[in-house]
Amino acid sequence: MSGVVKGAVPPAARRGGGGLETAGYAGTVLLGAALIVVTAIHQPLNQNELQQMAPYDSSSLSTITGGTRQPPLDPLLGALVQHLLGEGQLRQRLVPVCAGIGTLVLMSVLLRRMRLGVAGVVALAALATAPLMVRFSAYSRPYALPLVLMMLFVYAAERWLDSGRRRWLVAAGLAGAALPLARVPEPTIFLFATAVTLAWLAYRGRFAWSRAGPIVAVSVAALGLVGYPMFRALASAAPGLWDPSPSGFVNGFGEGAREFFGSAVPL
Repeated sequence: MSGVVKGAVPPAARRGGGGLETAGYAGTVLLGAALIVVTAIHQPLNQNELQQMAPYDSSSLSTITGGTRQPPLDPLLGALVQHLLGEGQLRQRLVPVCAGIGTLVLMSVLLRRMRLGVAGVVALAALATAPLMVRFSAYSRPYALPLVLMMLFVYAAERWLDSGRRRWLVAAGLAGAALPLARVPEPTIFLFATAVTLAWLAYRGRFAWSRAGPIVAVSVAALGLVGYPMFRALASAAPGLWDPSPSGFVNGFGEGAREFFGSAVPL
């Protein structure tokens, strides 16, 4: 029984497009990968990146994970790459570079399954050439890693809803659990929105509860069992992490705006 009960596209019709469409997706992924790699090579390391990478040469896991004020997944991967490959601008940015390219690959496969034709290729090209996508995929901070995990979650959830194969539910669960270990704010919004949206669609009869329910449960479990403890751990280690006062926003707005607009065009 299909997980989609209204307006469904038969699974046999979702296996992907023709050769020209496939070539369009492949070419767009290669273009995006080239932009990311060139940016990683030529974009100078900034202070935030240097601060993020400072504990990576340590052999102590607590030093690596505690020295960045970030969830542990990104610093652990960054430190592993540095210990294996040594220092170097591209090598020390290898985690976000691979994450950015992985996002493009997963998105291309998902869009191809949806048989969107030229519209899918254009959508992928819009992401592949977006200045912030390129910059953050060549930036040694935990921005590209959660993005590829979100894309993996979406792809696995779509495959589960389409086929009901348990391996895709497991993949969605692993990606959902890993998200708060990579970053907290954006994954929290993503997982919450996913749970609410799928629950609403199932309530409206667009998806069978037998398919949508497990994804909702996975999202809520990732938030409650991983996301909230991760937030509490970060908050206890960094007083002032959450500052709701207007003055905190106003005082930091100028510096944030300068960094944003000064790096909007990475090449």
